[in-house]
Amino acid sequence: MRKKLAWTVTAAALAPLALAACADILGFERITQAYPDAAPEAAPSASPSVPPPPAPDARELCPTGKRPAKRPDGGDTLGAPEERFTVAFDRFDVGMRTGASAPGYDLDGYCTVDPPTSSCVATKLTTDFEAYVVDKPEGVDNTTFQLLRLLGDVYAAFSPAKIDENLRRGRFGFLVDVQRYNGTANDPDVGLAFRPTLGLVDETKTPTFTEADDWKLDSEFANEVEFFGSAFVDVQAYVRDGVLHASFSRLVLPIQRSNIGNVLRIVVKDVVLTARLARDDAGARRRFEDGVIAGKWEVAEALRDIRNFAFDPEEQLPLCTQPKFDAQFRATVCPARDIQTGIDSDAQAPCNAISLGIGFSGQETKPAVERDPRLYRGPSICPEVTCDTPLDAGFADAAALPTDAGDAGADAPTD
Repeated sequence: MRKKLAWTVTAAALAPLALAACADILGFERITQAYPDAAPEAAPSASPSVPPPPAPDARELCPTGKRPAKRPDGGDTLGAPEERFTVAFDRFDVGMRTGASAPGYDLDGYCTVDPPTSSCVATKLTTDFEAYVVDKPEGVDNTTFQLLRLLGDVYAAFSPAKIDENLRRGRFGFLVDVQRYNGTANDPDVGLAFRPTLGLVDETKTPTFTEADDWKLDSEFANEVEFFGSAFVDVQAYVRDGVLHASFSRLVLPIQRSNIGNVLRIVVKDVVLTARLARDDAGARRRFEDGVIAGKWEVAEALRDIRNFAFDPEEQLPLCTQPKFDAQFRATVCPARDIQTGIDSDAQAPCNAISLGIGFSGQETKPAVERDPRLYRGPSICPEVTCDTPLDAGFADAAALPTDAGDAGADAPTD
């Protein structure tokens, strides 16, 4: 018998959140299961514009692929001690590490080493494929890591190190609320809420990442400050061998350098979140170590959100107003598509997303005490583009920027 009767009743009272969490878990359990015995049989392509699918025997399954551990066996934990705690991210790595240490998981189940071994129809250009699409060691899928590093090379103010620095300065942040954890190395039934923040209530302070910090939630993703007020809840998370595991159909990661409305929203789908549970040197406070957020960023959303973000030091000019850099970005991200959203991949269909892996760590703090809306710029001036849009089109004139850009009250973008 599981320990969660009260938990189930509480979740049932919040049907939309509970149903969403169940949908997340179905996908997460699929990722943690053994991969199929054989690759899907390829059928003839219905469209002459789509390259022929790889032969079934061309795609090798990754039996040693890095993927989350399975849920531990359930047991009779009724009456066991139950912990609840909140952890604030104190590190957010979108590209500081390189090579084999890049964070992530094998999200598609295949060892992608060349176009025929991809889980979907990817670029056939050898240079692009080797630079972005080829799996990292252990089959890890993480194209976004390299793309964000490249953006940081062009725009120093948005380098991975600067993004991490801005998180540690409290310009943006993330909390994770954990509930009903039995405190052992294995717990098959834990609750977890992921909560984007605006930083501290007192914006003049710098986070200490202790119980002294008063965090302010982003009200777009928090109907209230309590646990079930979060838009991102997994009521069936678990701990296996001391590692916390959760899944979400979608997470939004808002990143900003200052509170003037210039926000980069990374919308991740088919999300896996893991972190090793530890304690500080004194053994008093919980810590997250070796944390990973892995998932998929649809290219259509990446094009929209990155092109709307102002990378210049003054944070005034969206990328789409700078034709040279906008064209370079689109010419880079479109060939980097390496994965499909959804749980089952279709080898005949084009890849529609770029894989993502972000590293993080965190320290125990107290739960958030307030919530407010995030400040956004006025309406976007960037024309919508796709990977089929010519690279000499789709730009915007900086003179068209609204005069009230950055004023309070702008609505959050619609994902």
